Amino acid sequence: HMQLDVLEGIVAGPFVAGSEITAGDASLFPTVVFMESMLPKYFGWADVFAGRPKLRAWWQAVQADAEAAKVGPMPLCRVARFHACNKDMKHV
Repeated sequence: HMQLDVLEGIVAGPFVAGSEITAGDASLFPTVVFMESMLPKYFGWADVFAGRPKLRAWWQAVQADAEAAKVGPMPLCRVARFHACNKDMKHV
């Protein structure tokens, strides 16, 4: 959880570095896609963004961005493939 707390402190809002989407957002985006899928399923986290309102607002802003929306399905597809390939992996 500590790394997410660090990110909570860094996010300027609505994007990582302020009012415009940057390479920082593009770098963080696939990691958060992965976390959103993996942490609840395999580690029992009910809400990845619990207690992190700036990070939650960032996630919503990135998902609403037209350019980010074009990229969104690619990491989600990779996560879906991971789940399919690891369907026998034990859940917490």
